[in-house]
Amino acid sequence: MSIPTYAMSCFLLPKSLCKELEMMMAKFWWGNQGQGNKIHWVSWEKLSNSKFRGGMGFKDLHLFNLALLAKQGWRLLRNEGSLVHRVFKAKYFPNTSLFDAKLICNSSYVWKRLLEAITDLKRGCRWRVGNGKSINVFKDPWIPDYNLPLNNSEFDEDLKVHSLIDSSTGWWNIQALRALFNPNVVQKILQLNISIHVEDSLFWVHEKNGNYSIRSAY
Repeated sequence: MSIPTYAMSCFLLPKSLCKELEMMMAKFWWGNQGQGNKIHWVSWEKLSNSKFRGGMGFKDLHLFNLALLAKQGWRLLRNEGSLVHRVFKAKYFPNTSLFDAKLICNSSYVWKRLLEAITDLKRGCRWRVGNGKSINVFKDPWIPDYNLPLNNSEFDEDLKVHSLIDSSTGWWNIQALRALFNPNVVQKILQLNISIHVEDSLFWVHEKNGNYSIRSAY
């Protein structure tokens, strides 16, 4: 049987439906003939493992569904001038970014399910620092392998990364960094290349080219 990838890239299928489809695939794999069901010698979870892990590489349909939907979220992030992005932004997140969008009353089914996938998308994205004007210092992922515990609990939660850059040199303001972060984090930040003449951009950390892929997300 073929996987309904087009439908799964637009809608989040109920988990019960995904499970039913997986049962049909398992029955076909083990040889369903007539009225007699073959014994399922290995669980579907093990068959769903990659071949490198001893499985058969069958898809966990719910996770695959989320990966397909997250692709739509990635397109929204990368094409803010598109009609779909403008419609969604006007209705669901007019004053915030896509990653900060929330459910509102009368949200469409498509939007509700897309938000679930965007949560997973956010975990795999990181900001590449340009001028630092789009990146929130404490809320956005921009420091590699770090979750931002602070030295001082009193801080401006809306502080942008450009406040940590010396505009006269185009490089990091080391004193500003040391006022917020411990020495290990400061070293991580100083290893980041920046360019104050370009916009900040998001990239997908699981691909070398920085572009989202369903394979790596799954």
